[in-house]
Amino acid sequence: MKRTRLRLALLVVIAVVAAAALLPATAGAKQLRLGQGKVAVTLDPTYFALFLLAGYPIYPAGPAVMDFSTANAVLTLPVTGGVWHTGSNPHGTFVTKGGITFIHYSSGLESLSFTGWRAIVGAGSEGWTGVGKGPNSGSFGVLFDEDLTNSHTSFTHIHGHKYLEITDVALTYDSDLQSFYASTFSPSAIPDDTPFGTATLLARVK
Repeated sequence: MKRTRLRLALLVVIAVVAAAALLPATAGAKQLRLGQGKVAVTLDPTYFALFLLAGYPIYPAGPAVMDFSTANAVLTLPVTGGVWHTGSNPHGTFVTKGGITFIHYSSGLESLSFTGWRAIVGAGSEGWTGVGKGPNSGSFGVLFDEDLTNSHTSFTHIHGHKYLEITDVALTYDSDLQSFYASTFSPSAIPDDTPFGTATLLARVK
C-alpha cells in the first residue's frame, strides 16, 4: 500500500512539472498602460540637409518642437498615452501629438503635414502611422518603417516614477508618406529607403 501511494505521489509530481513545462512563454506577459512622455527623433543629418537645400525644409508641427542646439536636429513629440505588452514578444503603441510639416515656395506657399503619429513598436509592427494633410491628400497611412536591430528596451525610474524607455529605433520613410509627398510636390520625390532618423521613446508606466 505504501509503495502504491508513493508511486501515485511521484506521478502527480511528474504531471505537475510536465504541465508547467508546457505552459506558453506568454503566461507571464502583462499589458501596461502608458502615460505621458516623449518621442525624440535625431534627424538624419544628410537627408535633412538635402531637403533644406532642395527648397523643401522640414518644420515641426505643434506641439512638437525641433532643437538645433545639438550636432544634429532633434524633433521631439509629446506622448499622451499608449499600451505596452511584455513577454517573449514585447510590443506596443505610443500615442503622440504633433508631427512634421514640409514647406515649399513655388508660385505660392505649399505645405504638407504629417501628424497624429502612432509609434507602433515591436512584433507585428507595420510601421509608425499618422495622417497626411495637404492640398491633394488627406488620409491615414504608414509614415515610417522601423528597424529595431540596434534598439534597446528597458524600465527606469525618474523622480520615483516608473518609465518605459526604448532607444535606437531606426526610422525610414514609408511608401505611403512618399506617395503623399509626391502628390503634393511632384516632380520632387523621396527615394526608397531614405532614412528619417533615430528615435528614443520614453513614457511613464501607469
